Amino acid sequence: MRYLIAFVAGVTVMLASSAQAVQPGVSHINVTSRVVTEGGGRMVKLVLRNEAITEFSIGSGVLICAKVGGGPFVTKARRCNGTYRLAKGTIEVAGVVSSRSFYTLAVVGGTGLYANAGAGELTAFTVDLNPRRERLTFTLFGS
Repeated sequence: MRYLIAFVAGVTVMLASSAQAVQPGVSHINVTSRVVTEGGGRMVKLVLRNEAITEFSIGSGVLICAKVGGGPFVTKARRCNGTYRLAKGTIEVAGVVSSRSFYTLAVVGGTGLYANAGAGELTAFTVDLNPRRERLTFTLFGS
């Protein structure tokens, strides 16, 4: 089996060589995101970058969130759905974000190279506040 070695955010990513989908096994993608616009905490548009190699964008993302709870159970938690577009396809995520400093969302699907990425997680933590930048790690389990 051939392997394609891809450099994303300066980290070597091992993916099985296939033009259609992620092969069985675990793959990691590490990128840095920068918030482009933030609409009242409900919609966040992101630019994905590989800062270790280039200053240019390698993709984009949109995270749409809605408040969870209400009444006497007021909380800062938000239910979020996100789409991250990369050169070879998209990755879809969903889950609850209770803190913008650190959060984990489930990978619920993908298209293109990530078509079989129905399982996995996105882990994000803030590395800078002005402008807001986050380190994103996608852990994908091919089925």
